[in-house]
Amino acid sequence: MTRYTRLFDSAPQVAADDRVIKFTFATDQVALDGHRILAGAWQSRGWDGLKEFKENPVFAWAHDMSQPPVGKVVNISENGGKLTGAVRFADTPFADEIYQLFRGSFLRGASVGWLPIDWSYAKGANREKGAIDFKKVRLLEISAVTVPSDSGALSEARSAGLRLDAVATWARSASIRAETAAQRDQAKSLAGLLGTRAQAKCGDGGAFGDLFEEAKTESARLLAQLLVCEVGGRLGPSRADLIIAARASLREFEKRARLRGLSSNRVAQLAAIFRETMRGRLDG
Repeated sequence: MTRYTRLFDSAPQVAADDRVIKFTFATDQVALDGHRILAGAWQSRGWDGLKEFKENPVFAWAHDMSQPPVGKVVNISENGGKLTGAVRFADTPFADEIYQLFRGSFLRGASVGWLPIDWSYAKGANREKGAIDFKKVRLLEISAVTVPSDSGALSEARSAGLRLDAVATWARSASIRAETAAQRDQAKSLAGLLGTRAQAKCGDGGAFGDLFEEAKTESARLLAQLLVCEVGGRLGPSRADLIIAARASLREFEKRARLRGLSSNRVAQLAAIFRETMRGRLDG
């Protein structure tokens, strides 16, 4: 049976208890891959796809099940097509760093993993061929993932006075435990992002420097997501989803550049910056 994962910008909210943060873990909106988890798929009359998860409701970091969880999911339920809940963060140095990153809005993302129990191919002119509507799903796990508010989220967190020594240690450990040289390099790159804002060569961008800077920021943000996904291997959020999102973002930047009157050469330069920052992941 195929196991699915999906990445969400979870709009975390700090609760009254300063060790608890509220999340929206999933919604019933059509995702970038064209699939959709329908309202009632998690919980409905006669069905509870959350039951087994509630028996061991751990909140992992980057889908790394070899490490202790960073928190415990509490009060999880489906309401109006949204899977919502809260996370009580553990009282450990590593968990505290992750908590501080979410609390300061430096991180926003959560990724859910589930098994499809009942599904059908989507119908409608506005749905892609092969798209799936999931009618019943069973929740397997929830993980905190690196979806920074911007490309320099982790380095900005350090600038704001947050110590990220434990997170950096995890990244270095992940590079050692990686199964392939590519994953090892990606883990090292992630560790580098903890201290240095991703850069790309673009000059000053001329009169449209703001658009070039925005393209650098967005492409670096997407790269950070992909690095975590790739280091996590099969347990990570869908790499295909992230590639689709990156390509769509690039097309949007190219469109905006043309609407602002940039020449073909400048549009091509902007696209080159975006692709360079993504380190070849959009090629082919």
